[in-house]
Amino acid sequence: MEKIAYIMDSSCFLSEKEVRDMDIFYIPLHVVIEGQDFLEGKNLDKDLLLEAIRDKKTITTSQPSPGEILELIKDIKAKGYTCGIFSSIGTGLSKTLDSAIAISATEDFKLYPLDSGSVGNAQTLPLLKVRDLIENKGYDIENALAYVKSDIEQSYTLLLPDDLFHLSRGGRITSAAAALGSMLKIKPILTLVVADGGKIDVIEKVRTAKKAYKKMAELALKDCDVSTHKIIVAHFAGEDKAEELKNELLKINKDLEIDIHELTTVIGVHTGLDSVGVQVCRK
Repeated sequence: MEKIAYIMDSSCFLSEKEVRDMDIFYIPLHVVIEGQDFLEGKNLDKDLLLEAIRDKKTITTSQPSPGEILELIKDIKAKGYTCGIFSSIGTGLSKTLDSAIAISATEDFKLYPLDSGSVGNAQTLPLLKVRDLIENKGYDIENALAYVKSDIEQSYTLLLPDDLFHLSRGGRITSAAAALGSMLKIKPILTLVVADGGKIDVIEKVRTAKKAYKKMAELALKDCDVSTHKIIVAHFAGEDKAEELKNELLKINKDLEIDIHELTTVIGVHTGLDSVGVQVCRK
């Protein structure tokens, strides 16, 4: 009988302790500030990062190193696990999942990919459902993964950056588009395209933040069945913005249960301070 290891990376909106308390293995992504390497969720001081972003210091992000992935695989094998399921940040945002699959093969360890096409709850909830289907409902691994694929396809994430500088610096949009957007005070509402591994696309453009929050709420709830989906508002150092977006959602449906989370720092580095988003995830 297979002994399955369940794995997530640090883009899941949870700390290492929270993930480990759920009996899930954890591997951090990297944030590099002026050449100094930090591990997300482990030794990255939030205040240091926020100051670096405000000062527009050189900040980059990267996937775990091959050595770190190899060390995790060896640790999992040493604990007696015969295979693993890895729910990762979307492959359109990072090559973490691809690297993990390739490295696990060199160790003769079967690692099943679960591409969230996103971050946060969109990668946590499917993994928890896969585990429940396998451990409590008698599904095999392949069928459990196939079952949650539709859950992932029915989940979506919308993002609203406060400005376009960080997306431009990270190559998500051109510097010319960022400059034009800033001059015209355009607020782009972005979406992570699940079918494309979570690559960022513009879904709407509005002229003011107030209109943007209203439009985001409308888009998020347009075709949403709240009995089957979980609503999460996320922000990066923008608690007041998150509350404003939450209030717009409640104007549409006052009975909504809405959780508020901090955006993962790897995403926040690219969207910038005061960025806010909403996730609608299949329960």
